[in-house]
Amino acid sequence: MKWIFSKNNNKASFSSIRKTIIFCLLLSSFFALVIALLLTASFNQVKNEAEMINTAGRQRMFSQKIAKNIYKIQGTHLSKAQIVSDAQYLDSIHGILGRTDDKINLVIKDIRYGTDSIFEKVTLYKESLISLSAVSNLNSLTEQQLLDVDRAEKAFLAHMDTLVNSYQRQHEETITTLNYLVALSLGLFILFLIGLYKTLFKPIIATVRSSLAERQDQVVLRESILENTSDLIWAVDKNYRLMACNSSFRNSMEEEIGRTMVVGENLLGFEYKHISAKRRKKMYDRALSGEPFEVELEYIKNGRKVNQELSFHPIYDENNAITACSVFGKDITKKVKTYRQLRKSETYLKEAQEIANIGNWNWDMFKNEISWSDQLYKVFDRNPETFEATYEGLMKVIYPEDQASFGIHIENCLTKDEPLDIIHRIILTDNSIRYVHQKGKAYFAEDGTPMRMAGTIQEVTDLEKARLQNLKQFNELQNFVYIISHNVRAPISTLQSLVDIIEPGNDELNAQILPTIGTTVDTLDQTIRDLNDALSLKNVDENMFQYVNLNTILKNIEHLISLDIHSSKAKIEYDISKAPTAYGIPSYYTNILFNLILNAIKYRSEERVPHIKVRSKPIADGLEIYVEDNGMGMELTKEKRKRIFDMYGRLSGTSEGRGMGLYLAKTQIEAMRGCIDVQSVLGEGTTFKLTFKNHFFPD
Repeated sequence: MKWIFSKNNNKASFSSIRKTIIFCLLLSSFFALVIALLLTASFNQVKNEAEMINTAGRQRMFSQKIAKNIYKIQGTHLSKAQIVSDAQYLDSIHGILGRTDDKINLVIKDIRYGTDSIFEKVTLYKESLISLSAVSNLNSLTEQQLLDVDRAEKAFLAHMDTLVNSYQRQHEETITTLNYLVALSLGLFILFLIGLYKTLFKPIIATVRSSLAERQDQVVLRESILENTSDLIWAVDKNYRLMACNSSFRNSMEEEIGRTMVVGENLLGFEYKHISAKRRKKMYDRALSGEPFEVELEYIKNGRKVNQELSFHPIYDENNAITACSVFGKDITKKVKTYRQLRKSETYLKEAQEIANIGNWNWDMFKNEISWSDQLYKVFDRNPETFEATYEGLMKVIYPEDQASFGIHIENCLTKDEPLDIIHRIILTDNSIRYVHQKGKAYFAEDGTPMRMAGTIQEVTDLEKARLQNLKQFNELQNFVYIISHNVRAPISTLQSLVDIIEPGNDELNAQILPTIGTTVDTLDQTIRDLNDALSLKNVDENMFQYVNLNTILKNIEHLISLDIHSSKAKIEYDISKAPTAYGIPSYYTNILFNLILNAIKYRSEERVPHIKVRSKPIADGLEIYVEDNGMGMELTKEKRKRIFDMYGRLSGTSEGRGMGLYLAKTQIEAMRGCIDVQSVLGEGTTFKLTFKNHFFPD
């Protein structure tokens, strides 16, 4: 659209040129007016000076005529009326030279050379001459009076000649001044015109030439743009007549309708295979109403599918009124094909991510925005419409205990360019836990600043649980091997030693050895039985589960340990009214609660009577059973918490027993798909919490 901006600039430039020309014409007119006024004043002065000289000449002539007639009338009876008339005329025209309000006199006052005193003398002689001509006895003047007439006439003529000469000199100087003034005015006017040409008209001419050249270049450029493209470009007026078009449109229409289109032809007056005349009119009307828009067409041409994009734009005149519309037609077949292939690839990618339960992400660090694939929202169990995809939002989803490790991995990725490879837990919207495997890479700017990260996240809950289960089984196997190497090997070594010291025939010695051998064999047998029980508990069929009455279980346990209760004076309190029924294997519940209650009695405090509370309560997702005591308690370190439930682990190192109770209880609880936890405070007591999920409690 560059040419449109140039056109606007030209319009503004020509407007400025018009204003400049008007200003120059006004300035020239003013300058010419000043010169004309000066020249007019000068010419008037010349005219007035000539009139002054002429007036002076007539006064001289009439003064001579008056004197001559006075001489002539002597001794006759001629009338003196002519003399009086001439004297009056002489007086009247003499006043012309003396009027102070006359323009001639004003000019003379500015340039005269001593004419004031001469004029006064001329006036005196004029008055003398007129007074002599006005005497009553003009026919009989005395010799003295005639002599006065002669003297007044000569003096008047002499001074009048002097005055006329003075006027003549002034007139000549005025003519000379006028010539200089005309020449100076003409020269200044020429200089003014030259300056005006160089400062104003020449730049204007250059601007006009440049604008005309630019317009020509724009025409060439527009034609080049219109012609050097395969896109169809045409314009239609409000009567749907073709205003202009490029060769691509003309060739396309010639191929379509079988003839050449001409400017001015109605574009609705012929049949068009791909768009009906009604639809074409509707689109033109829409653009002519002032709405720019785009439409896509799909049709078959020469046996192949063609996609075309038409872009309609209204055309405005200088008054912002719509006069026509332009249309741009572009073949987008390749674009549409590529887009459909991308959509198809995107669909395949989504299907692959859904099958593998894997999603991809991209983190723009400048905007702090994380874009997720659709599948990734499913992995994280989040709504794309409401989830805030930022780093902070992601951290809220990650399991609290894994956040620090995740942050360290991200920092190493950004500062050390290490690849991101971590398995961590996330919290779903229902507060359940899911494991994900996250891999990613950071990308940096030229200055080393991290710009973004990209990666994938795959849901690996089953794999991770299987790995943890394998790890657990591996640890149990190690524990089993340890037990074999210590608890079984020790009795066997003892037996070997006893057998070695048996002496045939030495009945006394053998009698002492045989009881020891029996005790050792019993110990070995019990160890093997414990191992067999522990291993057999791991293979429980859920079909063996049934409803269990906890009240019955607790009464049986109380009967079994009645002697321990009596000897320790223990007080056992039950609160199972809120959840009196459990689901599982009755013997397991008996053994679990038996071991926990018996341990509470064994590890009682010497400072107070044992007080044991057993309570159950329903929870949103199952059942919880608590066994609380006020015994000696213990200091639970992280390591000790793990060893409490190990095989042959003990609550106290000073107590007797094989240490199988808690291990078997934990094994039986897990066999019924439950879990056990312990909280204890040294010197205050211990609480065991048993949790069973509700899917093992069918309706």
